[in-house]
Formats: sequence, structure tokens, C-alpha cells
Amino acid sequence: MNAEEGLERYADSMQGNAPHVGEAKPNGTISTGIQPTMMPATSPSSAADATCSQMDGLNNSKNLPNVINQKLLLPGGIKPYYHDETAGIAIFLGDCREILPTLGHGSARPIDLVLTDPPYGITSNAWDNALPASKLLSIFHTVVMTTGQPFAAQMICADLKRFRHEWVWVKNRGSNFANTVREPMKEHETVLVFSDGKWTYNPQSQNRNGTGGERAKYVVKDSTASDNYRKFKGRESALISDERVPSSVQYFNTETGGSHPTRKPLALFKYLTLTYSNEGETVLDPFMGSGTTLKAAKDLGRKAIGIEIEERYCEIAANRLAQEVLSL
Repeated sequence: MNAEEGLERYADSMQGNAPHVGEAKPNGTISTGIQPTMMPATSPSSAADATCSQMDGLNNSKNLPNVINQKLLLPGGIKPYYHDETAGIAIFLGDCREILPTLGHGSARPIDLVLTDPPYGITSNAWDNALPASKLLSIFHTVVMTTGQPFAAQMICADLKRFRHEWVWVKNRGSNFANTVREPMKEHETVLVFSDGKWTYNPQSQNRNGTGGERAKYVVKDSTASDNYRKFKGRESALISDERVPSSVQYFNTETGGSHPTRKPLALFKYLTLTYSNEGETVLDPFMGSGTTLKAAKDLGRKAIGIEIEERYCEIAANRLAQEVLSL
């Protein structure tokens, strides 16, 4: 059975079984107490042949302290490329189509949010290998992804029933310069949100003056209702709200000179992480790249799992997570 067949079979088995907000979910199983450690990667195919004695020998190695928690080993013996037990962060090197089916079996490893920037399959880069959206989206409860057109339309059509809403990320730097003789320069990307039921939503309030909009014109007395829908009588003395509910259009500066050609702003991914997950929950990025999703999760008190097919990006992400400051 090849990788895509395995993923499709797992997707079929997971239909209708994803946890919903408000239902009891077990705590994450990545234990605490060990410092971050780099580990040699083991591919899914070779790991499947690993014996218990081989794994015990690796655990007792002088060069590799006992950091391979048996709870973290995936079915088939797949071990992480990098593991920070204290923060609950793990990186796996390999094809996500082979590794994804090993995540989420039963209730031992819940995934609360998938936050990712999937490949489009339009370049010759090894990492740019498009994965059918319907297979990825059907596995997990809530998926948030950045993308552009026409891929956004394809993603929505692939899973129209689970599509919830979109955001527009406006950049400070445009792209697609080569095609500006026949089409406008692209200065935005789309963020799509999919879920199979209730999803976590923590709206991040914005200052009305921060984006150039008008200051709130209404006097706020009733603190239990949304500012936009409160009722007021006369001109009674009270506080004036400077906050507004978030708009679907958000502005984040692009990051230049990074270690990955499509690296997304850390501020954007922190915003999405805060909006669609809670502290202590687990975030997954199956197309990790240089580790922006994992960095955002770690900084905000979330656990995180990243999967990346190229070892050089696994190394960059691991160094980025292990050090508080790393120039990329």
C-alpha cells in the first residue's frame, strides 16, 4: 500500500470521529522534563523494521541521552528528528502522507488545530509537491491554511461542506512581478478555515484607531454584549470602547531574506494560533518548512508537531526552536 492509499484509508476511518469543542479530550501525551535534543532522522520505511533491542540500544547511547519517549514513537517505530519534551514540540522528517496516518489513532494524541501553508505543486522544488486537499482536510477536525488563487478555490471545492470562512492577508510587499504586464501585482493571500463541526474561535480584538478607522461612536454600558450591538439610552456617562471585533482583512508585513522561499510571517501565524486554539492544545503543521507554525505555538504555550520532507528545513526549524534568538 503506497503513501496516498494509506492516507486515504485513514481518512475514511476518521470520518465523523473528530473531537468537537466542548467534548472531553485527553491531555497531550508529550511528557515534560527533558531538554531539547537533536536526533538523527529515521524514515518511516526503515523505522518499521527497527527492533526493540535496537531502540533500547539507541536510548542508552552516550551521544544520545534517553530522550526518545516511548509515547512519542509513532506506529512503525518512527522517531522524531527533534524533540523538546518540556515545551511539547516534535519534528518528524519524512513524507506527511506516510506520517499523517500514524497521528491521531485512538485518543492518545489529539490534534486540536492544523495550521499550515501547503505546497502548490507549481515549482520544481522537491518540497513543492501538492497533496490532494480532500485527503488532508478530512482527517482533522479544524484546518487553517494560507494559500492563493486558483488554489484557494480548489481547496474550497474539494471540501465545500467543511469550509467555514476565509481571511484576507494583505502584505506590505507585492509578488508576481513577472506577470504584471497582463495582470495586477499580488499583494494579498487567502487564509481558509475548515472544520467538521464546532471549532475554537477566540476573536482577537483590534483597536479602532490602529487601522485608521473611526473611533467608537457609542457609549458602552452593557459589558455582556458585543460592542457593535449594545443598546444605549440618551447620553449617559460611561466608557467609550476603542476595540472592535476583528475584520476578515488583516495586515501583516512579509518577512524577507528568510531561510525558506515561502516563509510566512510569525506574527500572522501567532494571530491564527491565538484565534483557533487554546493554551496547552496541540497544533500540527504537516508542511512545516522552516518551522514558523511550531515557533508560534511554542511562544504561545501550545504543543506542536511538525512534519517536513527536506532535512535541511528540519535542521533550520530545530535550531530555531532550540535557540531563543537565531538569525535566519
